[in-house]
Amino acid sequence: MEEYRQLRVYQAAMELVRIVSQLTRRLPRTHEKLRKQLDDAVDGIGANIAEGCGRKNRLHGNTELIRYLHISFGETNEVQHRAETALIRQFVTQREYWIVHNRAQCIKKMLRSWIDRLERDDRGRLY
Repeated sequence: MEEYRQLRVYQAAMELVRIVSQLTRRLPRTHEKLRKQLDDAVDGIGANIAEGCGRKNRLHGNTELIRYLHISFGETNEVQHRAETALIRQFVTQREYWIVHNRAQCIKKMLRSWIDRLERDDRGRLY
């Protein structure tokens, strides 16, 4: 498997970590739970990409990698949800929300494309 740090989707996920971290530092202390949930979700995107890359092997093909990429996709959805929650509570501006939302959408498109390609490559394999 390619080195995960070289992957565009991983690099995009780490850029989103930087953006979200700047926002969560400003969340009120009274909403520590939202801060932690948003930080954990954004951290999970790249972490699951990295872990999935480490679990790919010849015996099981792409099965484990695909599973971890689906988890990353879910974490990306959670980031969008938590960012929307922060917007509704007026902790972030419309502009900040849209930056996070659009970056997350790009990551989801990359993940979906990669998952589809891996699933196509695994079709018909005998394990």
